[in-house]
Amino acid sequence: MNQRASLVTRFCSKNDIEYLTLHVPISRNERNYFHNELSYEKANESILATIKEAEILYRECGFKNKLVIVYHLPSVITIDQIPSLNKELKFRILEKAEKNLIDFYLQYKDYFNSFANLTLENVFPKYFQNADDGNYATVNMFHPAEMIRLKKYGFMVTFDLSH
Repeated sequence: MNQRASLVTRFCSKNDIEYLTLHVPISRNERNYFHNELSYEKANESILATIKEAEILYRECGFKNKLVIVYHLPSVITIDQIPSLNKELKFRILEKAEKNLIDFYLQYKDYFNSFANLTLENVFPKYFQNADDGNYATVNMFHPAEMIRLKKYGFMVTFDLSH
């Protein structure tokens, strides 16, 4: 069991925690946009690692309720692409990332559905200025109408107003 899972297990057991939510870490490589095969592979590895950690925590803590795994559908563009960004372009950018996520979900859902629910969470656009890696922005689903259509594949949807 990895060190973080061990620490969380001890905390949950000592404090009688009934529910647990894990966020999938997003490894950003700002020089490579999030709509290429390497980026999808990294995203899948990150989701799978979180699922495996959730399985350990569920088993070791004896949770009665499924754990919730929260994921943000990532897509990165350069700052100079923002002026031409409209609804159609945004959804074309997100289409491949979404297809990759759906394929991943359909491939692994039988593995994790007994102990966890995967949920997609909204993310408001963010802008980053970094002298070393260049300027970039995230493009994501942030309105419930953009996300709710994924429920037909089995995704839960979380709308977080703090983003």
